[in-house]
Amino acid sequence: MTSQDFATTRLQDLTWLLEQFAAEIQHSTRAALVSRDGLVRCATKSLDREDRERVAAASSTVLSGCRALAEAYGSDSTRETRQIVIERHDCMIYTMAAGQGSLLTVLTGPGADPGIVSHTMCLLVQQVGRHLATPDRAEGE
Repeated sequence: MTSQDFATTRLQDLTWLLEQFAAEIQHSTRAALVSRDGLVRCATKSLDREDRERVAAASSTVLSGCRALAEAYGSDSTRETRQIVIERHDCMIYTMAAGQGSLLTVLTGPGADPGIVSHTMCLLVQQVGRHLATPDRAEGE
């Protein structure tokens, strides 16, 4: 098995984990694992390619915005943002650090319990966080 085959198999395994997570939460839950610089690693099947890319780019942008806000309030800029929650009338959006260089973004319908979603995300990251890490890309990649 080549390293490319191994990476593909590993992402398929992670997709299965995200599908299980989404089924456990219910309420039209969709999830994506993305790199901090806005690239999709894997996502639930309910997100098409365009939506996956949009989620990845937006997650990276929101993280950068939170970092800028924290710095504006004098927060330690070397500390990482652990979780971001956005509440709208029609959905909830959660973004959480998920392994070095990665973010787990979850979108739910309005009926999902925020405490359960956050707790389940934390459990997922604690259990498999080392497999969620995104290595730094070499210059030019």
